[in-house]
Amino acid sequence: MQTVNSAQNTVKVDQSAVNAQQAVVNSAAAEANSASAAVESAVTSAAQNQSNVQSAASAVQAANSAVSDQQQVVNSNSAQVNSDQSAVSSAKELQASAEARLSDYIVASQAAATSAFNFALENAQKAVNDQQDAVNAASQAVNTAQSAVQAQQNAVSIAQQTASQAAAQVAKDASAVADAQQRLDALKNNGSNDNVTATAQLQSTISQLQKQLANDKQAAQNAQQMLESAQQNYDHATAAQKAAEEKVNQTKAALAKAQQAVTTAQANADAAQQKVATAKADALKALETYNNYKNDNGVPTVKTPSDIVQQYESYINGNRYNSPQVKSDCAEGIALNGGDPAKGLMSTGWTSTDGGKTWTPLLKTNYQATAQDKAEKVDPRNMTAAQQTEITKFAAQIVNSFRDSFQSTAAGAAHSYGKVKVSPYATELGNQVIDGAYNNSGWNKSSNATGSPHNENGMVTAANKAGLNTGFVGENLSTGLLLDPASLHIAGLKQSTSMADVKQSIYAGILAMIYQDVENAADAPLYYGFGGHTEAFLNDPKGMNGISYDDNGNQYMTVTIDKDGWVHYNFFDDGHANAEVKNKLAQGATTPENVSAAQINNAHNDYLQKKVQLPQLKPLQRLPKTG
Repeated sequence: MQTVNSAQNTVKVDQSAVNAQQAVVNSAAAEANSASAAVESAVTSAAQNQSNVQSAASAVQAANSAVSDQQQVVNSNSAQVNSDQSAVSSAKELQASAEARLSDYIVASQAAATSAFNFALENAQKAVNDQQDAVNAASQAVNTAQSAVQAQQNAVSIAQQTASQAAAQVAKDASAVADAQQRLDALKNNGSNDNVTATAQLQSTISQLQKQLANDKQAAQNAQQMLESAQQNYDHATAAQKAAEEKVNQTKAALAKAQQAVTTAQANADAAQQKVATAKADALKALETYNNYKNDNGVPTVKTPSDIVQQYESYINGNRYNSPQVKSDCAEGIALNGGDPAKGLMSTGWTSTDGGKTWTPLLKTNYQATAQDKAEKVDPRNMTAAQQTEITKFAAQIVNSFRDSFQSTAAGAAHSYGKVKVSPYATELGNQVIDGAYNNSGWNKSSNATGSPHNENGMVTAANKAGLNTGFVGENLSTGLLLDPASLHIAGLKQSTSMADVKQSIYAGILAMIYQDVENAADAPLYYGFGGHTEAFLNDPKGMNGISYDDNGNQYMTVTIDKDGWVHYNFFDDGHANAEVKNKLAQGATTPENVSAAQINNAHNDYLQKKVQLPQLKPLQRLPKTG
């Protein structure tokens, strides 16, 4: 934006230089005119004042030389202005190109954000799934450990029973051996021969019992070892069960943590998505506001000489007489808005680049057409509703900018009342008025009883029929300049007209009716001066062609191109309209005005801030895969 402002400031500086040099040209031209008058006077009395003639002629030559020199300076500065204006346009195009990428940036940011959020949720959910699997596995391990503990507990019980039985058998065997030994000892003490056989038998029994005792002792020892082993296995199984249960508790805790991570990730994702959505909406809204301001700023603002109010008052107070100074002021006004003071707004009229098959209009103004308007083809006599709305708003902005130049001072405000509005129904009523008064009435603008191209009675009748209930409908009417030139009424030729051509024509038409509105052009081929059209565009209550001074009404403006290619700038107020019509007019009504550089700059800064607030997402870091 700084580049644009800098270039525009340069344009203003160079334009000021042009204005200053033009003033010198005007002064030199005045000296030339004065010297020429002296020559004529000298010629009348040549016999008496031949020397005066020579002196005056020399003054004329010197003055004309000064005019030529200063005009070269003006031309040089004008070329610089054009160059600077080109720099402004280039800067604006670069700026627009950079800002046009915001939507792509937003889409990319949204996609990156969505991918990041999905990735985070995917990882969090994977962690939950993994932990759930771990919980399941740990629970299974607990079940297995519990089964092992039960089995080992059963083994311990069996081993304990076996050991007890073996110990009992050992005790029983030891008791049997002791009893047998006791009986043997008793027999031996008796010394009876009868007991020899019994003694031998007891000895044999004791031997067998001792063997049985030894075997049962070994069995008891084995059973005890089995018991100890079973107890050890039982202890190990119990420890494994405890470890498995601890693992279950740990994995359940990890699962809960993972589930909380999913909840947190989802909440963060929702919050971040909302942040992106809010930032996106704010950025788009700021961009829309900025683009609307920028597009509105593309409508030319009528530039006026510094003393225009003073010269206009001179025109009004002098019984609508355009003095040489007033005409000079109007010529300056044409130059300020891109025209050539020597040639006006029309440079060459039309040009053809294809051997006369199509023709393109040419005008010399400071209007800068957009690429969209250049590309949009238009049939001036059959414009769409959207196209007519666009040119009406375009013209209304220009008219209101002209009124602004007067209403900014008390002296100027005395010659301009209110601002014009536009609305869909106003445009519809304007079409009804033009159809009733011109397109379908047989009215001939060139040859009619009134001698005026305006069908005033027809407009009043059509307006009343449309429900406006007013005795007056304001109208500025122009031939359309480049919309339908007679030179193209040749069979086989096609007119190439774009929206840019139409807007250029409308702008040039308004400029011409402001600064070149003198009907009697005997001494001014370029018609420089104010007139009735100027008064109408200002809505001057002190002039003869004011539109509306009704404090209870709203001024509406419509722009319509009729079947002959003439452009109608119609004005009417709703002060006397019925309630139904007044309400319809108010629906969608706006007061188009050019925005200021400060408004554009503020909107641009707001847009940049909103753009920066979009989340700056880092590249996603994918976790490495494991086999």
